[in-house]
Amino acid sequence: MKPIWKNIDGKKYCKSCSQKTYKPLNKKSEKRMTEDVEYFIERAKFLKANKECCANLEGCSKRSTDVHHKSGRIGKNYLDQSTWIAVCRNCHSRIENEPLLAKSFNFSNNKIL
Repeated sequence: MKPIWKNIDGKKYCKSCSQKTYKPLNKKSEKRMTEDVEYFIERAKFLKANKECCANLEGCSKRSTDVHHKSGRIGKNYLDQSTWIAVCRNCHSRIENEPLLAKSFNFSNNKIL
């Protein structure tokens, strides 16, 4: 027996799935969207005041473009500037991809080793 497909907005569904209606999930909560507005304003000020990369790892481009959150971006850590580090994209990638390196240079407070 062949499945019966229905094309809805370019996506194919079987007969039983095409009859169900799905409400898309919100990508961000209202609270997080409000925090984002504040974060992007504070981030711009932070990067303007900290123009040089604080990490200076191998491959550093010297100019800060990113904010690294030493304690992660969950809850109050998202807006806590005492845990922010101004870094270039190259250093930020290394910090995120190499948790042992991040921990050894004190760029991370909570990475699991």
